Amino acid sequence: MWTLLVARRSVAQHRGLVALVLAVQVVAVALAGAFPALLAASEQAGVRQTLQGSRDTGLTVTAIDPRGSVTQTVRSIDRAAGRLLGDASGAGPGVTDVSELAAAAGPSDVRPYLGELPDRVIEVSKGAWPAAATADGGVPVAVPRAVASRLGVAVGSSLPLQFDETRLRARVVALYDPVDRDGATWDLDPLGGAGEDPLSVDPDDPYGTPIDVVGPLLVAPGTLDDLGIAATRVQVAYTPDLAAATVDSLRDLSGRLASIDQVVAIEAGRSAGSVNAQTRLGAVLDGVFTQLLLTRTTAAVAGLLLVVLAMTVLVQAATLLDAARTDQRALLAARGATRRQLVGLAAWEAAGSAAVAVVVGVPVGWALASLLRGAPTAPAAGSWAAGAAVAIVVVVVGL
Repeated sequence: MWTLLVARRSVAQHRGLVALVLAVQVVAVALAGAFPALLAASEQAGVRQTLQGSRDTGLTVTAIDPRGSVTQTVRSIDRAAGRLLGDASGAGPGVTDVSELAAAAGPSDVRPYLGELPDRVIEVSKGAWPAAATADGGVPVAVPRAVASRLGVAVGSSLPLQFDETRLRARVVALYDPVDRDGATWDLDPLGGAGEDPLSVDPDDPYGTPIDVVGPLLVAPGTLDDLGIAATRVQVAYTPDLAAATVDSLRDLSGRLASIDQVVAIEAGRSAGSVNAQTRLGAVLDGVFTQLLLTRTTAAVAGLLLVVLAMTVLVQAATLLDAARTDQRALLAARGATRRQLVGLAAWEAAGSAAVAVVVGVPVGWALASLLRGAPTAPAAGSWAAGAAVAIVVVVVGL
């Protein structure tokens, strides 16, 4: 009771100086609280901007000699990609697949094969993109323009094909040229987008006479499964959605990518003769984390300078207030106040002002961070810790 009464009289007597010291403390806490919030927001914005500007964040999974249909193979690959990418899985994947070789066809007895590729990797030079198979059994196909003459076809022509026990009548609806043959999609193509290889190895007789292979004859997605034709390769490409990724979630993602081979083997290994995954996302994230470490190191140095400046200002303010209260303490001692009571009074005053500084200063710091960024800034976990550290300095200085 005595401490509270004396403290109230002291504040009333030196209200101007007390208000000045308290304002300095609030400003110091506000700056300390704004610093972590600004750092966290800047880090997050920088990381997202870096990832969005990178073209090497895609994930491609390729299954060789699938044991089931294309749909079943893609489903297995999706499970593996889901475990790897987590919340960053993004939109639906792009699926590319090619069939086994058909029997000899056309006037030159070439061996064609079918393929299901995204339309973005081809340029239709004549006709229209293939639709689904028609009720009369005709299968719309797009033929590489470079090999149309080898097959003896043009837009509107029909070409009988046979894949093991499956017979079909291909109806040529378009001629096309490959686009971006150096891209990942055409890497899956046995011919790399060339359209023809007259010296291909015969899969049924590897040591026999080379065969002339042409393709792919492009069909609408789902056609291979609908016709029951086996695929020899299935490739699924994923574009992760990292727009809402946090630094912590990216660290988790990096950890999962470190085990990419094991995850793919567990989730999709049984779906094909071999399954492999390719991505540069792990290397991209490593680069991001390196830059993040450099940023944090620089920020730590700036933070230490800020702490030194805050302590200097707080010591100066506390010295002014202490000098103003020298006569008051001497009078209290003359009236019988013990040293313990005087120390308790100083501690109570320091703790009270520190508490007010934290409660007021940290929210002010968030507002200051939002003002400086020109956008709302979420509170950072370190803001309260930084404010508390300044408060401890206030208490120590007050004593």
